[in-house]
Amino acid sequence: MIKKILMVFLFILLVLPVHVLGGGNQDSHGEENDAVKYDQNSPEFQQTASELRCLCGCGQSHLDCSMDGCGINDSVLAEILEKLNEGMAPPEIKDYFQDVYGEQILMAPEKSGFSLTAWVTPFVALGGSLVGVTVLLRKWARKSKNDDDFGDGADDELEDDVETEILESIIDEERKKYY
Repeated sequence: MIKKILMVFLFILLVLPVHVLGGGNQDSHGEENDAVKYDQNSPEFQQTASELRCLCGCGQSHLDCSMDGCGINDSVLAEILEKLNEGMAPPEIKDYFQDVYGEQILMAPEKSGFSLTAWVTPFVALGGSLVGVTVLLRKWARKSKNDDDFGDGADDELEDDVETEILESIIDEERKKYY
């Protein structure tokens, strides 16, 4: 019983907005209109506007631009709506603006060609540098450890031999003086 009530409620919830808005794709004269009308609240508009950078200097997307007196944003938003209502898909609109303004209008760079190289190269260089520095430090640490282990023992023996010879020569000289 609860399932039936829930199904009826969901059906009413889905169908009611269509009847309230005038039956779907009809214009003001009651004729069928196949073109979908987009506004600033439609997901397609918001997606497209959020993928394009505002060129007024704020660094935000056209959807989020809040600069006072930004005439660029208003004209681009109007043009996006116009292109959507003409039937262009969001990727086509994005390509159109990229052709007009260049790649600087995109919020995220293209994932191909020079853009990919320009974004990846600094991270590869940083990673390579870190690996190089790590290898160099380990090599130096190993070298200094080896020098400490082997060098001090050989130097100690050599110093002991030299000291012994000097001491013996001094003792011999003193003996010769007094005996």
